Order: sequence, then C-alpha cells, then structure tokens
Amino acid sequence: MYEVYAEAEHRILLINKEYAKQVVAEFSDQYAQQIRLQAEHMSVEDKLTRIELKAPVDGKIKGMEVATNGEILKPFNDMLARAFNEA
Repeated sequence: MYEVYAEAEHRILLINKEYAKQVVAEFSDQYAQQIRLQAEHMSVEDKLTRIELKAPVDGKIKGMEVATNGEILKPFNDMLARAFNEA
C-alpha cells in the first residue's frame, strides 16, 4: 500500500514540476514580448514627435514646399510660408 502511495506522490511531484517549467517558459516568452512591444512603442512615439510641426504663433499656411509623404527635404530650405494673424 505504501508503494502505491509513494508512486502517486512521485507522479504528482513530476506533474507539478513540469507545470512549473511550462509556467516559467510562458512567463519568459510573455516578458520578452512585452519588452519588444515597449521598445516598438517608444520608437513609434519618437517618430510621431518628429513628424508633428508646431507653430510658435497663430497664423495660416501660405505656401507649402512639401508635396508628398516621405519626400526628402533639402537642408536649410523652407518647408512652408505662413501669413501671421494680426492680433
């Protein structure tokens, strides 16, 4: 009778050990994915802050030198001209 009980206890221990290994492996995979997604999120936020143009004063756009998405700008050339609002 003791041998049957010992064998059952041994099986339970093996099952628990295998389950713990699976949990650790899944946690590790999920953590790695979280780190990748956080890095991608930071990269996208950085790109967005570089894309957004903010005017220091109120006004309207008079002329725009950029015609398409992804167009490469030449250094020191104006991208747009503005007509300032008289306040």
